[in-house]
Amino acid sequence: VCDIFMKRGNITEEPQALISVDPASIDFGDVAIDGYYEQTLTISNPGMAVLSFGLSFSDDFFYTPTDGPVSVDPQSSVEIPIAFQPTAYGNFSAQLTIVSNAANEPELIVPLSGNVPETYTLEFIVNDENNVPVPDAVITLNGEEFPAGNYIFEQLLPGEYDYLVEREGFIAVSGSVE
Repeated sequence: VCDIFMKRGNITEEPQALISVDPASIDFGDVAIDGYYEQTLTISNPGMAVLSFGLSFSDDFFYTPTDGPVSVDPQSSVEIPIAFQPTAYGNFSAQLTIVSNAANEPELIVPLSGNVPETYTLEFIVNDENNVPVPDAVITLNGEEFPAGNYIFEQLLPGEYDYLVEREGFIAVSGSVE
């Protein structure tokens, strides 16, 4: 004879933290040397427990300029600034590793990249028809108007630039330079 006793009830799991990030990778594109560039990484916790995490970068050119937060409440998200501050030319790639208590991905890797092409200086020599320098001409470069007399443009990325040179009493000159 065997007696079996059954008890009614629910089996419940311990609440878990989960992690997801957006975007899955960060590409800063082409940037100028010695500049500061920032993009936002959103870390979300679709789980039911607090998500605790730490960040580590595989290259010093990429970092986060803030100290926190290091946790995300359940069903919430936080935005983390990711900075790229290159001091050399070239292609850069690194990994941001997020180590957490997430049940789905305790170690999540976010690829990071950026490119620093060599930059150029463009100088306009503004003369009249008699080859006499014209002071205080206004130069518009790629649609952006610069202060009168500003004839030197530094740290330009490779590419084509449309220009317009104007000064009252003179004929405006436009064109493009590559």
